[in-house]
Amino acid sequence: MNPVNSSSRRIALALLTLCGVAIGQTVAVSGAAMGADAPPRPRGQAQTGVWTDVTPAALNLTPTYDPSGNYGVNDVLADPARPGDFYAFVNYQGVWKSTDFGVTWAKISAKGGPLDLGRAWGEAIDKNPRRDPATPPRMYACQGYGPVRGVWVSTNGGVDWTRYSNGGKNDHVYNFDTDPDDRMHVISANHDDDHCYESTDGGVKWTDKGEIIAGGVTGTHSSYVWFITADTWLAVSEAGHGQHGTFRTTNRGATWTRVLPAEHAHGANQIFIDNGGVIYLPATDGIHKSADRGATWTRVSTLQASSVVATPSYLYASYGFPLLAHQFDPNLQRAPRATGEPWSTGYTPRPAMVNGTKRAAVAYDGKHYVIVSGNWCAAGIWRYVEP
Repeated sequence: MNPVNSSSRRIALALLTLCGVAIGQTVAVSGAAMGADAPPRPRGQAQTGVWTDVTPAALNLTPTYDPSGNYGVNDVLADPARPGDFYAFVNYQGVWKSTDFGVTWAKISAKGGPLDLGRAWGEAIDKNPRRDPATPPRMYACQGYGPVRGVWVSTNGGVDWTRYSNGGKNDHVYNFDTDPDDRMHVISANHDDDHCYESTDGGVKWTDKGEIIAGGVTGTHSSYVWFITADTWLAVSEAGHGQHGTFRTTNRGATWTRVLPAEHAHGANQIFIDNGGVIYLPATDGIHKSADRGATWTRVSTLQASSVVATPSYLYASYGFPLLAHQFDPNLQRAPRATGEPWSTGYTPRPAMVNGTKRAAVAYDGKHYVIVSGNWCAAGIWRYVEP
C-alpha cells in the first residue's frame, strides 16, 4: 500500500473514531485516493452469451489494498426506475455507478467517506419501478468491520450517506431488504446476531422484532432477511455455526416457523421471487424452490450457490466465497424460467472469473436482458448479455 495514502486512511479512521459520527449526520469526507490504482484488466469484446470482465481500471482488487483484507466487489444493484443504472458496492472503495448497463463505471461516493471505511455486506435499493425517474433511488448500506457502524442511508443516489442506528448488536448491520410496494419499509439483520429489525420510515427509526426462533431452534448468526410480502419474511442463517436453517414469519416477525434446514454461504445470499410468489433460494446444499411463498420447499439443484437472478427466459445461479488469494468454481448454472428445472451447467465463464457472485442484478436494454455480477475478491465485476 502506498505509505502516503495509508497515512490518509489512518487519519480518516481516527477522525471518525475519536470524534464520532452523530446519528442522522450526513458524511461526505473528501481526501486522497486510498491506494494506488489497480493495473488495467483485460476485457473481452461485448457479445451475447459470453461473460465479459467490466471491472473499472481504477478499482483496486489486490488483497493487501486494506490491512484487514480486500474482498473486492460485493453487491451490484439495478435501479428499476432507471434502466441502465447499476450500482456496485466495493469493500473499502465505496459506491461505483454505471449508466450504460454495466459497460463503464465511475466512483460516485466521496473518497475517504463512510463507505470507504468498511465492507459492503448487504445493500438494498428502492425496488419500485414506478418511482419517478427524476427522483434518485433511496439506498441502504452497511459498514462491515468499519469504525462507524450502523444504518447508512442515501437519498441522492449513493453520493452522500447519513447514519442511523437499528439498535441491534454492536450496531453491526449485516444486510437490508426493501418492501417492493413501500420504499420506506425496510428490514435488516446484524452480524453475529439472532434478531430481526424493522423500519417503516426509511431506516431512521427501527423496531427490534426479537429473536428469530422456532421450536427452540434459533435462526441466529448473521441471517439474511427477505421480504416475500409486506407481512411475510424469510430469514436465512449463515452456514457453519450450528443447525439453524431458514425461517419464515407471516406476521412481521411476531412468530417464526423453521421451514428449511438450508443455510446461506458465508457472507452471501440472494434469493429470487417472481410475481406469483415462487421463490428460489441458494444455499450451501444447492438451490431450493417454493411455490407457496416459502411455506414448503423442494431442492431443484445440488450444486451450492450464493445468488439466483432471472430473466423471462432463464434463472441464473452462481457461487462465490470470500477467501483471499483463493479461487473458487463459480458453479454457473441456469434453468428454464417457465419450469424452474432442470438446472444445467452448460454455459461457462471466462477463465479470469476466478470467483463467483456475491450479488448480481438484471436489466433490459431494449434488445437484450443484461446481468451484471459483483464477484468476490479478485474476480471483479462481470457482465452477461443474454442471447
